[in-house]
Amino acid sequence: MSPFTDNPKIRQFVQQACGAMKPGKLRDEIALELEDHLDEAMEEERAAGVSEQEAAVSALRRMGDPVTLGKSLWSIHKPRIDLAVLIPLALLIGFGLMLSSSLSLAAERFAGVPFLAKQLLMGILGISMAAAIRLLDYRKLQKLAWPLYGATILFSALPFLLKDFYSSFLSCIHHQLRFGTTMISPTSFSPYLFLLSIVGILSSPWWRRAAESKRRAIWFSMIVAVCFLLVPVFFFAVTPDYSSGMIYLVVCTIMMIKVRTSWKQFTLIFVPFLLFSTVVLGFLSYSPSYLPSRIYSTAFLQQLSDPSERAYMTLSSIKAIRSAGFWGQGYGAQLDYLGGINTEMAFSYLIFSLGWIVGVILAGILLFLFVRLFRISSKVTNSFGRQLITGILSLFAIQVIWNLGMSFGLLPIRGVVLPFLSYGPLQLFFQLLIMGIMLSVLRRRTMLGSSQVVVF
Repeated sequence: MSPFTDNPKIRQFVQQACGAMKPGKLRDEIALELEDHLDEAMEEERAAGVSEQEAAVSALRRMGDPVTLGKSLWSIHKPRIDLAVLIPLALLIGFGLMLSSSLSLAAERFAGVPFLAKQLLMGILGISMAAAIRLLDYRKLQKLAWPLYGATILFSALPFLLKDFYSSFLSCIHHQLRFGTTMISPTSFSPYLFLLSIVGILSSPWWRRAAESKRRAIWFSMIVAVCFLLVPVFFFAVTPDYSSGMIYLVVCTIMMIKVRTSWKQFTLIFVPFLLFSTVVLGFLSYSPSYLPSRIYSTAFLQQLSDPSERAYMTLSSIKAIRSAGFWGQGYGAQLDYLGGINTEMAFSYLIFSLGWIVGVILAGILLFLFVRLFRISSKVTNSFGRQLITGILSLFAIQVIWNLGMSFGLLPIRGVVLPFLSYGPLQLFFQLLIMGIMLSVLRRRTMLGSSQVVVF
């Protein structure tokens, strides 16, 4: 508190303005915000040559009635629940549970598998965790950017560290971790974790100081290029999970543009990444002892031109959609000729069983949810929260676009699942955790950062 706002009249005004607010951190932040504004007003009056008492009276007169002002500030800054986000999200989860309950009827190979029980259990746990995370202050994540990055690197490297390790509880099979009967692919979750890390770095004072000198900009950009582009994409390449790597690169590009990274920094980040990637992929292509033959540098192009299996899946998906009709083939209709109906082909099966009407409804719900989140993100006053929503929303949106494109034969078929709809208990749980972080941002979207002041 400055000497100006230590004035008894100022203290009394702030207490009256905040008197009707609920005690807590938010009330304290609003009080500090109000004090900062009063401090600025008094400094303006003092610069005009008036005494401190006269400056205080004039500043308070400009602010108006303290009770009315307090109610207005509380209505602006109070945490809020956005039903226009929660209702579409609940509908998507509901359709996902409907898909899980019908899978045991859809194909003989799924008979007796408890899809619904697993999905429902992890959905309940995920919703509970998301509700708890929503109440926490998301801004604390920014301080954990580098520790989270280190933990993500360790998590991504576990399949390689445990390659020759086996026990009845923990082992590694084809770059996937096996915990009992549960299989976990680190690359299914690491894009979200890497994203949280890079958002924290790009919105931190550490990154903003990079532009202060040419030498510092070069070194900081090189660090970002290596840590947040080369290292993650290397893990995606050797796993291999090219789709996750491509999605992650697109989201990183969006984030660079969103934070208004200068073209100089943008070039300093992506040019070293492209050079390093070329060298690494070239080395791997001539060193088959390091990697399986199916992940050479040209493997992705070879898979795209595969005339058999992937073309068959694309044609089968289109056939299933065309044969659905407006009302579908019925709940739990058998679809033995299309694989992956529980994961990447979930949308195709939902249309096949429930009809084109449901497909249009699902596409509309997804579009409405993303548009709503995009519009709200522009109103988030904290830069870290705004970049966080942009990154997560971009990641979800690209997954949805790619998955729908696969279903209609417009994009190559890869293991890209449909968020909240495709079967995957752990994926649903993690997606709900990420949504909990987004809801925490939305709940506090009008709360200010430490260096921001509202001008009334």
